[in-house]
Amino acid sequence: MTKDSKLYVTLMAMNCGLGFFARYYLSIFNSLKTYLEENVFPEESKGAISFLAAGPPLGAAIISLFTGSLAKQYGRRKIFMLSDIFSVIGVCLTLSSLFTVFLVGRIVTGFALGINFSLASVYIIEIAPAALKGSLGSFPTIFMSIGITFAYALAFCVPNYIEEGVEDHTWRFLMMIPGIVYFLRFLLFIFVFKEDTPLASLMILKDKEQSARAVKKIYKNQAETEAEILRLNQFQAAQESKKQITLKQLFFSKNYRKAFWMGNFIAALQMLSGLTPIVLYSSTVFKEGLADPHTSYQPKVLTLLFGISLSLGSILSSCTTKKLNRKPTLIWGYVFVGFFSILYGIIGFAGSGDHIGAKIMIILWGFPFGITVSPITFIYLSELLPEIGYAFAIFVYWVFSYSCSQMFVGISEVIGFEGIFLIFGAFCWIGALILKAFMIESKGKTKEELVAAYAGKLIVPDENQVADPTVGNANYAKLDNLPA
Repeated sequence: MTKDSKLYVTLMAMNCGLGFFARYYLSIFNSLKTYLEENVFPEESKGAISFLAAGPPLGAAIISLFTGSLAKQYGRRKIFMLSDIFSVIGVCLTLSSLFTVFLVGRIVTGFALGINFSLASVYIIEIAPAALKGSLGSFPTIFMSIGITFAYALAFCVPNYIEEGVEDHTWRFLMMIPGIVYFLRFLLFIFVFKEDTPLASLMILKDKEQSARAVKKIYKNQAETEAEILRLNQFQAAQESKKQITLKQLFFSKNYRKAFWMGNFIAALQMLSGLTPIVLYSSTVFKEGLADPHTSYQPKVLTLLFGISLSLGSILSSCTTKKLNRKPTLIWGYVFVGFFSILYGIIGFAGSGDHIGAKIMIILWGFPFGITVSPITFIYLSELLPEIGYAFAIFVYWVFSYSCSQMFVGISEVIGFEGIFLIFGAFCWIGALILKAFMIESKGKTKEELVAAYAGKLIVPDENQVADPTVGNANYAKLDNLPA
């Protein structure tokens, strides 16, 4: 690859990664929660406010059921543009001070969140040459963390309290920012990134010319371009001779179900670690024990430090994901994330006052999560599952995200934040043990080889192996007795 082609691929990935600015939707509510419940929606109950917080995960869960089929029918680029339209509409609705309109806006922005989560990793894997898949594969989590940290930093623009009768519109400006970002991305897709991914152009849109143009922009070297076009055509011919995998097969077929259920377990486990409750309610957790939480800036400062810790881990993951094996990295990630969750619980129960020592554990929690759990989860899912299976795993991810965020406030009122973080830590450690026992390493394997390993099947080498454009391997093997 030439330097120009590497730059083009990187820019495409960054453009896609902007979609993970959708995480801003979740975390900005953390920054605005107190202001909204006291000044914009003072008559609403705690339950109603928590439902506002959980609006994006609910919307993401709903749309993720359809994202896979839509992307298979219309390609990646058009569905990303659809998500940008959802974003702009949702943001406009969240500028309203009417509770119902605001809630609908949060759910609609969740549609954009779900689409980007479902397609971003797939998009990057399909555009990136093998040499760049590892580093570019971490782009989504980097942008996710940047979106979270940016939202936390903007919390300092929101007054802790305002005098009665004074109206402050800062919250509307903060809610507006993602809409501007997505509108700009929409324009980029129209005027700059006019082609879909090479694979989607060929397999979904049936447009060989568009596929060839996309390949030329990525590689630019004549020999590499011709080799990649030939590889894509061979892959298309090989795939068209196979039957499409159905969701029913993934659930019940002995050849797929173990891999499928492992993928769904990994998706759910990330949410059971406590990610969404921390992203949504860290400022509430950090107010614990303060004499005057309404005037103290400690919750905002500690929340920002958590975001920075998460971002540092995510940025470093771009260097580590291409070198480290998936299984041990994910296991040790959950060991450390669980360790900090349990330390928070122990120190919180044993301490007194504002529990600053326990709160530091939440800040430290972000680094191992960002460098291991966050990127490896989505890389592994994309390496393991077919597109329909990946879409369902993302649905499971958002269902658990919504459930955890809804239950967090109620359960914490019964057993305290310390108790619920002990539960999160227990989930992490139990999950690590399950991964150690049943997870199969994906690095160095094609998707079919990995599924076959879960099914206990033997790999039969194919003399006419076709390179799989969606993975970093050069080989695409046939599987003994494993239906397509």
